Amino acid sequence: RQYIGITHRDFQSSPFADDVRSMIYDDSLMMSNSFQLDEGRQTTNYYKPFVSIQNIEVDHCRDAYALLLELCIPMKNGALDRFSLCFSGDTRPCLMHPSSLQRMSHPEHSPISLLIHEATFLDDLHGRKDALRKKHSTVREALDVATSIKAEACILTHFSQRYSHVSASDVSPVDTKEISYQGNWGVACDGMMIPLTKRGMASLLPLTKCIDAIHYNCAQE
Repeated sequence: RQYIGITHRDFQSSPFADDVRSMIYDDSLMMSNSFQLDEGRQTTNYYKPFVSIQNIEVDHCRDAYALLLELCIPMKNGALDRFSLCFSGDTRPCLMHPSSLQRMSHPEHSPISLLIHEATFLDDLHGRKDALRKKHSTVREALDVATSIKAEACILTHFSQRYSHVSASDVSPVDTKEISYQGNWGVACDGMMIPLTKRGMASLLPLTKCIDAIHYNCAQE
């Protein structure tokens, strides 16, 4: 009910969104290693996970926006690590445009730790035509965006139902030129859970290839 009358475009500036922004930024979570003895008393440590949240207009339909979320992630040593996540939503590859880059490269923001980008179609002739016509992105276009915005990792998602499974080799076939993106990348699947850590980002491609092997073995049975 608090969102009534608040558009994505107005979220950062509308006074009607004050309660929503406060609810997000003031939310606190308990640290998993928070039970400590302080002079014989048990104390509980809390942290605020949300540092900032922004909407970035994208090229899809009216009022289509990407989400830029700055998080604090608790580490095992008790310190808080900054993690910047960008979720594209449905879009053509446009986050590399100057207006978007200016929003994402603001001095107050950390580099993009993880880009979750739609990759509705494979990068074949049919897929490229449909991506243009339906205002979506291909797998290679999504990774090109990750390269342009210097994202440290990228997860591809939102695949067309025409594909029963999208594998790592579908994204980067051996008979085509290598993808330009040099960061960690992987393919999303239903139920996937990834820790928002450097180790979790480094496991994206190995995890994708493991899922591909399971899918292949199941198909052979």
